[in-house]
Amino acid sequence: MLDIKNFKLVALSDLVHHEALLQQYWALVMAAHNTYQLEDQFVKGDIDLGDDYVFEEDVMKCDTPLLRTHCHSNSLEQFLQDCQRKDDYQRVNDPDYLCLRSVLVPQDGSAVLGRAELWSSIERSSGVRTAAGFDYIHPDFRGQGLGHVIFAHRLNQARECGVQEIRIFIKDNNIPSMRRFQKFEARGCVYDHKFVRNKTIGWIKPVYNLEQAYGILTVPTQIPEPSMEPAF
Repeated sequence: MLDIKNFKLVALSDLVHHEALLQQYWALVMAAHNTYQLEDQFVKGDIDLGDDYVFEEDVMKCDTPLLRTHCHSNSLEQFLQDCQRKDDYQRVNDPDYLCLRSVLVPQDGSAVLGRAELWSSIERSSGVRTAAGFDYIHPDFRGQGLGHVIFAHRLNQARECGVQEIRIFIKDNNIPSMRRFQKFEARGCVYDHKFVRNKTIGWIKPVYNLEQAYGILTVPTQIPEPSMEPAF
């Protein structure tokens, strides 16, 4: 089993003087193809294309500036500038908005193994700081448990930011992520979940610390096959 202490999340801004690592990060951005952000917008009802899945060519037809900005990034420099513009735009409309862009690296900082983002704000109706996020493991390093490592780090990151409720989106064909979510559900760490179109949306309670999160993720547990039936 991997030792979580052998890895760390570092801020993307910390790579500013490490050109080789920045290029590895850009390769992950291109590989992920930004579909997670596009689908999040689709699930929340911000755009309606009449299909169950959102593809880049569909988004190009929309008039949603934030989505088109990400699709049109054709270099690392432009992508970082677009991200900054997006963050600045969000903060104008929401002073409580917080976005953390991070990379997963070994302790020696020798390679970029994955990337993670955390977006957080305070819900006006409840006064609760909530968060949603995204993570992506380099294809060459999958199947080794790094998904658990980066997810545990991201949960810990959310807790340190004062997040009280974490929302996650899991596509119906992402069995590993569904099993990960069910482990938290089995430990009583899930507020609620529902099935919307091609996704399960779940709300996870922040855990006490990084080691606890990783312990939940790695404990051998008999978990039933995920059901694709609506949760209510």
